[in-house]
Amino acid sequence: MDWRQWTSLFRPRRFSRVFLGIVAILGVVNFVPYLYSSSSQCKYTEEDMIDFCLKPNKWGGFKDRLREQQRIFASIRAEHQELIQKLGEATAQLEELQRRIPLKKDEISRLEFKIEELKLIQRDLKDRRSVKIELPKPPIGLKSTLRSDTASQNLTHDGYSTFWSLENSFDFSRCSIASRFPVFFYPSSSSELKFLSANLMASPYRTTNSSQACIFVKILEDGEDVSKLDYWGDHGRNHLLILHGTAKNLDHFGAAAIVSQFFDQGIFRDFDQELYLRTADIVDFHDLPALLPEKITYLLSYQIGSDKLSNMIKEDLKSLEKSGKSSMDQMFIDFDCTVRKDEGLCGDYDERRAIAQQSTFALIFDDQPSFSRRFYESLKFGSIPVIIKTGRRRCHLPFDGYIDWRMASLSVPEARFLELHFILRSFELEDLLEMKRKGRFYLENYLLNSKVIVNTLLSYLRHRLLIPGLQAKTVADVESSEPVLTYPAPSTRPPYDDEFLGPVEPPYNSPAYNHNFSAITMYGSRLWNELPSQVHSSPEFLTISSPLPSDVEFSEHLSAGMRPIGPGSGSSFSQSLGGNRIREQFTAVIQTYNRDSVLNTTLADLNRLPYLNKVIVVWNNMDRSPDPLLWPKLHCPIVFVKPIQNSLNNRFMPLEHIKTEAVLMLDDDIELKQHEIVFAFKSVWRENRDRLVGFPARYHCRYDDNQVYYNSNHTCQYSLILTGAAFIHKEYLRMYNEMMPEMVKDKVDEWMNCEDLAMNFLIAHLTRKPPMKVTNKWTLRCPTCEDSLFKHENHYNRRHDCIRLFTKIFGYNPLLYTQFRADSVLFKTRVPAEHSKCFSHISSKYRVIISYFSYEINKQSFEHDQN
Repeated sequence: MDWRQWTSLFRPRRFSRVFLGIVAILGVVNFVPYLYSSSSQCKYTEEDMIDFCLKPNKWGGFKDRLREQQRIFASIRAEHQELIQKLGEATAQLEELQRRIPLKKDEISRLEFKIEELKLIQRDLKDRRSVKIELPKPPIGLKSTLRSDTASQNLTHDGYSTFWSLENSFDFSRCSIASRFPVFFYPSSSSELKFLSANLMASPYRTTNSSQACIFVKILEDGEDVSKLDYWGDHGRNHLLILHGTAKNLDHFGAAAIVSQFFDQGIFRDFDQELYLRTADIVDFHDLPALLPEKITYLLSYQIGSDKLSNMIKEDLKSLEKSGKSSMDQMFIDFDCTVRKDEGLCGDYDERRAIAQQSTFALIFDDQPSFSRRFYESLKFGSIPVIIKTGRRRCHLPFDGYIDWRMASLSVPEARFLELHFILRSFELEDLLEMKRKGRFYLENYLLNSKVIVNTLLSYLRHRLLIPGLQAKTVADVESSEPVLTYPAPSTRPPYDDEFLGPVEPPYNSPAYNHNFSAITMYGSRLWNELPSQVHSSPEFLTISSPLPSDVEFSEHLSAGMRPIGPGSGSSFSQSLGGNRIREQFTAVIQTYNRDSVLNTTLADLNRLPYLNKVIVVWNNMDRSPDPLLWPKLHCPIVFVKPIQNSLNNRFMPLEHIKTEAVLMLDDDIELKQHEIVFAFKSVWRENRDRLVGFPARYHCRYDDNQVYYNSNHTCQYSLILTGAAFIHKEYLRMYNEMMPEMVKDKVDEWMNCEDLAMNFLIAHLTRKPPMKVTNKWTLRCPTCEDSLFKHENHYNRRHDCIRLFTKIFGYNPLLYTQFRADSVLFKTRVPAEHSKCFSHISSKYRVIISYFSYEINKQSFEHDQN
């Protein structure tokens, strides 16, 4: 190699290749002896080689780390293989589901078509079973026409006694059962009955179209010729004449119904009415005495002028007074008083009231012209009417046959007058107080003032003619939203448990106005004597409707709508609603004010709640409207209603959005578990639908100062259920709006308190039953609520005042004590392992989910009981 070739090796490119080659040769030469030497020394397995060959190395910990890495790698590889296997299974399932989706879509389409077809068949069957309404028959020989030109008519008066019954006096062909009872009112200039005339004109049944009228009403002036009335027609059929004074010779009144303060013997017919009409237009509770007066002076009172009584009656009265003195029963009997000229009454109004309010009984003879007024004043002044039937005239009590006056008065034949003292002394205290209570109840609802009398008169005639009334009033004049479609809001609250409580079905409304005629006939007596607000219109629902026999759910032809529970324990119990009534749901009504986050939580708790028909939020924020994007999405509609003012009375509005009989009243800060709500509805309220059923119980009590107090401490009896968590019948909402004295509702607004006490008073007043508490839950706290009404300084003092004021307004305290609490049937019952309880957690000490609110909850439990 010459020097040129040698120097070419050291050129840049060639030199790098040569250098790399030399390094590789040196590495191989040094590694081969080492490998040979190691192989000759370590003739063991791979694991032994690692243990032995690495032992001389000065880094002895590396072996342990290598082994740990190998273990981790093996674990990851096994997990990876498992995930690959699961992925394959999931992919196979997904492919199977995707394959079945078209089949299921076709199946759903067929089912939807079948449903529509069945709906058409159902409609056809209903149409086939529907009964066509025909017009009633006119009276025999009468054409149902009204002749306005009465001057050209040659009326033949057949005598008043000819028209002795409603059936031959009224032209039913003018009063179809679908007419809703239109009434035409003749104008009146009467000064004595001006209040009555004004309320007649304000009646919801009034019509100005005489050709459509069923009834014609006229306040008759003295000496007025009824034949000159524009629509008198044939003998005054379908006319109601209101007279000022005594009804004597009524031959020229023909077939017209008569309302008068007094009827002579032999004139009254069963569709006439004997009423005291000169009532005040406004009467409040100050004009009515309390049911429990401080002191009763007289057992019996009676006043009349001496010239109005026979000598025999005078002697009987003296004997009665003597009998009272001999047994230390004081009686006020005065038959020598100064008599007023108008109706034979003694003294003035205040003097008669003073005597009657100190008397247990008030004596009334049925043949005296002052009978109606004496009867009215006796009820108004708080004494029990004792009617002496003389036989000289038939006694006609107001709306007799509908109002059961046996509950509020005593009728005694004149022949038993000498035994009257013994009869009066036989009544026990509970009987006397109930008769007084019923007397005031009938007075306030049927006779108190001209407005009440007008409503009662028209309802009486409508019931006699068997015509359903107007639709029950609902509150529709509030700003309301359509059912809110909200975006799902994530909830961080864990579910309480996975107990199955019942099927979550689509909304199902309770059948409404199914008792249009049964409310008049079979339930008529109870409505008139217990629930008078359901007399003046057709009730949407009835609180006293009868349950079905248990055999109905097993009948093939009668079991439609029933949801029977199969034999077994908890597992079969939770599958169906059960009970002795057709299926039904409930509406949740939540009143809220400026607590959006708390309301959001409460709404979220209602998601997937069985038997929930709808949620109605009464939005009391007057300065803003609810944001539809803020609320959680539920399985049922949410409706927000915004009243015209912020009032606690708003929670009891009979909203037209409520389509179920059962209503769950909730405060926005109440936390109830779903199993508690389902138990209260399914197992308790449906069997006690005329009562207030709820969770937190309270009571009223007296201390040494003899004042009534509201108390929230734990006790063995209670008389109140807070409506912040309670089930109530929808009809009670309407009664609260129609029957509750305005002063009560005004005080609720003024004090921002006590609306729940008012509802308890009303239901106890109507039913004479206490409320019902369910489960062991006594208080319902909201640890996240910064401002609650019960935390206000005067909250409890106001509630004391409310009970005292409401007692004065109602005339007595209607609240009743009870020592009963409802729990699930199998609560604390040992059941075999193969069975389960009806509700797993009702009234049990269930698990509490620990949160950072625990301290605040314990702290507040020692400071206050909510509400």
